[in-house]
Amino acid sequence: MSARLASLIALASSLALAADPASACGDKFLTPGRAPAPAAYIAERPASILILASSGSDAMERVGSATMRAELERAGHRVQVCEAVDECSAVARDGRIDIVLADLRSARDLSTKHRLASSPVVVPVAMHPGRADATNAGFDPAAVFDASRRPRALLRFIDEALDLRR
Repeated sequence: MSARLASLIALASSLALAADPASACGDKFLTPGRAPAPAAYIAERPASILILASSGSDAMERVGSATMRAELERAGHRVQVCEAVDECSAVARDGRIDIVLADLRSARDLSTKHRLASSPVVVPVAMHPGRADATNAGFDPAAVFDASRRPRALLRFIDEALDLRR
């Protein structure tokens, strides 16, 4: 009987040592590589966005890319692209545009020369904008979006710009 008891104890202890430890709720998400996928960003207020794409700057190439446009649309925004300042001005005059994304020079032109009747928010965009670059273009450095940042940063920036518009 003692031999049988000894073999049962040996079997139970070997099974206990070989088994994976039980995970509590959420513990499995703390191990590397097992985290849940980040939730998609949904815009607080979906906006109609106009992108001035042909300024020739790296910043506008990045913001006007198909990936960035898809990210904006996935968040709930409506996106249009124009190729020239005059074309953007004409599109924005109809009053259905909430935000215009343009490089520093084009944003200054849209803000000064092409006074837009519907008053969309003109968001200047630059790659690694310096304080001097923004002030020389006539913008507050905090109002210039750094295009080298991630797409989600642009989505948050747009939400903040819409808050300021109110």
